[in-house]
Amino acid sequence: MMDYFMDENGLESVYSWAIPIHATIILAEMIYSHVSEAKLYDKKDVATSVYLALMNFGLDLVMKAFAMGVMFFFYNHRLFSWDFTIWYWLICFVVTDFAYYVLHYVDHHSRAFWAVHITHHNSEYFNLTTGFRSPVLQPLYRYLYFSPLAFLGFNPWHIMVVYAIGQVYGTWVHTQTVKSMGILEYILVTLLITVFITPVTLNIWTEIWECVSLSGIKFSEPSKRRILMFL
Repeated sequence: MMDYFMDENGLESVYSWAIPIHATIILAEMIYSHVSEAKLYDKKDVATSVYLALMNFGLDLVMKAFAMGVMFFFYNHRLFSWDFTIWYWLICFVVTDFAYYVLHYVDHHSRAFWAVHITHHNSEYFNLTTGFRSPVLQPLYRYLYFSPLAFLGFNPWHIMVVYAIGQVYGTWVHTQTVKSMGILEYILVTLLITVFITPVTLNIWTEIWECVSLSGIKFSEPSKRRILMFL
């Protein structure tokens, strides 16, 4: 099974599984939203999310050769060589997820990178397509966070495969449809949000709300409730 993801076609393998699954669960959520009159979706908002995702994907393709070239430069001068065991893959997943956490942390703490990342947070809705609302310019620098992992001996293709798997999962948690996951919330969602995301974003969102309030911009009551829900 692991051989299916181990070469340069690994990313395509992940996407070949993810795309039909995404399409199915998004369609299911749309049907639920319509039948229950939950109003979780808006046509223009979905179109914006898809547009940003396509722009991000397009820049990813443009940057792919250069980004992978940089990562393979470090991999060719790696400090360690690993056997491709299950432990290798588990460690690769953990360190790649940590590298992405650092990337996300910087995106929220630097004004310049926040300007890139903010597109992911500018929807008034919170549904599965919101996870596609990607920071368009992130492919210009994302590989810099993963290059140290290649220097430690993790194959760049493997890094990108486990990163893609993490992103697939990340899309699924952008939903209001599932109200509770029981004890799994303490492992898969709530603990991560409490430990990592909330301390990082709370002050930022509070400052943004104060600036918006002072600017005189008017929000509808539903929009205002959605914003305040995150503060």
